[in-house]
Amino acid sequence: MFKVISEGSVRTFTHDVRVLMPTDDGHTEETLRTVFAYLDSDEVSTFNLATQQGTSDFLEKAVKTFTHLVDDDGQAVACTPELRAKLLKNSSIRLALSTHYFSAVTKVPEGN
Repeated sequence: MFKVISEGSVRTFTHDVRVLMPTDDGHTEETLRTVFAYLDSDEVSTFNLATQQGTSDFLEKAVKTFTHLVDDDGQAVACTPELRAKLLKNSSIRLALSTHYFSAVTKVPEGN
């Protein structure tokens, strides 16, 4: 059964996104629980993903929020609009989010 979303509603999906953060000895893999908006192909085609501004515009539209965030002491942190904007400026996070989004929406069923 395919669920038809009512006019004006946005289909969302939540995934754990693997982000490789640079460290002194290489990289550390962290998980960023992300709520994405599913954008239709016409909307995606309006973003010039070859440019920094186009990628910023795309991520602004495609990333709704982040969940399961913690501070240095492991205490829960709410995803405020300011924190979301700060995270979307991080180049490691931007790469991971963009790559994950397109992988998620173009996944081919196994066996095909």
